[in-house]
Amino acid sequence: MQFALHIGAQFTDEDRLIKALLKDKARLTKQGIAVPGPGRYRRLLRETLQGLGDAEPPSDAREILLDAILEQDKVHRVVLSNDNFICVPQRVFEDNTFYPQIEPKLSGFARIFEADELDLFLAIRNPATFITEMRTRLDPKFMPNLMGGVDPITAKWSEVILRIKTVLPLANLTVWCNEDTPYIWQDILRLISGDRSSVPMQGASDMISELLTTTGLERYKSYLSTNPPESASHLQRINAVFLEKFVREDLIDIELPEAITGWTGDYVDMLTESYEADQAQIATIPGVTFLRPVI
Repeated sequence: MQFALHIGAQFTDEDRLIKALLKDKARLTKQGIAVPGPGRYRRLLRETLQGLGDAEPPSDAREILLDAILEQDKVHRVVLSNDNFICVPQRVFEDNTFYPQIEPKLSGFARIFEADELDLFLAIRNPATFITEMRTRLDPKFMPNLMGGVDPITAKWSEVILRIKTVLPLANLTVWCNEDTPYIWQDILRLISGDRSSVPMQGASDMISELLTTTGLERYKSYLSTNPPESASHLQRINAVFLEKFVREDLIDIELPEAITGWTGDYVDMLTESYEADQAQIATIPGVTFLRPVI
């Protein structure tokens, strides 16, 4: 069996992906692709992995979990999504490490499903906005120890990805930048679902619908109805044009509040430049598919 496991990162998805895929649940089920609702597995997997620790799982652990998660028989691919699969946001930088729990969580999952194929999916985000989002959303009581001793400039996604590949060298790992998601949304849906059909996915416009003005969205849908994209790359170019012309003004030119982060504009620029360099490093990691727009 194949497991497609979307593991985050936090503040990149907000359950958009699983909600979009659930719109095609009935059609995917006919292909042997299971998209269970999050309520069937998130708490169950969390408690199972926490209870497992470093021990070997019981011989019947896999079957017990599958019985609880799946609603149908004849399944060859299971799609699971949880931004907090690795840890809750306030523990991202715990113990002077960027995602210190990534090894035990992923190795535990792999031990339970050791005979199955594992496809991992991870969206990364500019640390400047990622950490700002954490500081904005989390309870103030977590602020004193939020960074766990980690200097933001040293928080490298490439190092997290290398650790994933070290603990799970045979797993397929697909990575993309959150900033690129609106352009490649349909590609992400196809890849994580494993849908090989040519049928348009019902959630294909969900992401861009959030970003365009009302007028822009009406024109976008009208354009696609009369000019169906010839390929995934063609759709990416169409998305780019409409996002450039009709993106909502309240979503652009957002200033990172220095009062929250304590960062100057120069420091934010430094974090962004480091993030861009980190992307180039990720693209060279063997066994990693790094999704980038073709625009």
